[in-house]
Parts: sequence; C-alpha cells; structure tokens
Amino acid sequence: MRGNKLLATMFVLVVILGSAFLYSQHQRKVQVDSLRSHLETKAQQTRNAQEKVAEIKAEKVAKYSKSVLNDNSKNAKSNIDKFFTALDQWSGNQWAKRIEKAKPYATEEALNNFTGGGQQSSSEIDKRASELQANHTTSVVTSTNWYTEKSNGEVVNGLYLIKSKVTVNDDAGTNNTQLFKISYDLSSGKITKISSIDFK
Repeated sequence: MRGNKLLATMFVLVVILGSAFLYSQHQRKVQVDSLRSHLETKAQQTRNAQEKVAEIKAEKVAKYSKSVLNDNSKNAKSNIDKFFTALDQWSGNQWAKRIEKAKPYATEEALNNFTGGGQQSSSEIDKRASELQANHTTSVVTSTNWYTEKSNGEVVNGLYLIKSKVTVNDDAGTNNTQLFKISYDLSSGKITKISSIDFK
C-alpha cells in the first residue's frame, strides 16, 4: 500500500514537473518567436529607412546636378524675359495693360515693389496711356542677358541686363540699358525680388 502511494506521488511529481517543463519550454518558444518577429520587424524598418535615405540622396543629386540647375536657370530666363517684355514692350494703346500681363511671372509683392503698384488711380493710368498713344510712343525690348549665381536648387539669383528702345512720333528713338538684381523661385516659377542697379 505504501509502495502504491509512493508510486502515485512520484507519478504526480513527474507529471507536474513534466507539465512545468513543457509549459516553460512553450513559454520560452513563445518568447523566442516574439523576439524573432520583433527583430524581423526592426530589420525591415532598417531596410526601409536605408532605401528612403538612398532615394533622398539620389533625388538631391538629381536636384543639384549641373544639368538640372542649368535647365532651371534657362526656365528662369524665359519667365524673366516674359516679365520684362510685358512691362517694357508696348505701344500707347497697350501701356495700361502691361502690369496685368506681367502678373503671372512675379509675386504680387515683387511686382508692386517694382512698379509702385496701386499708387496710381485708373484715371491717371488712362490719362498716361492716352498721352503715350497721342504721341505715338512705343517701347521695344532689343536684347536681354541673364547672369546667374550658383543656385541652391530652390532659388536662382542673378543679374538681368535689358536693353530697350523708346520712340516718340517715329523719331530715331532713345536706347535704354537697365541692370537688375533678381531672385527667382524655381518651384513657383516667379520672380520674388527685383532691385535696380545703378551704373554710376
């Protein structure tokens, strides 16, 4: 009888120890699997981050490459030409509309600072346009040059040289040469700053 009790107790102990061992092994496997899964997630996140860094580097290399900057500078000249042609190439009957034509190529602030926007009433503008028309006054842009500084890929700064000729009543005309320092925003495609440079 005592032997049976001892066997039963030993059996229970073996079952308990076996169950505890199996449970601890299961818990250990769960922890190891969880840790592996966590490490795989971290490894994937690291790979994603490395790919993103490589993508950003490649994008910056492209953004700051010589050919891209040259293209941006050429685009800037085209729009700057359009801005100054709108303002400096006119006849008397077009003079009043020149600021409206220049609007797409400069920020409102740059345009207003340059033209003194809003300082003349519409009646003053119409009067001036009538005088220019009566005197057969015209202005024609004869040449432009754009000299750029090194760009940061966002803004192109440079000097803009423009030559124009104004004629009154079909006279021989007066040649004008003007030089401006200009900042041009590549993302908006607009002039953001204009300042006149005196030749004296």
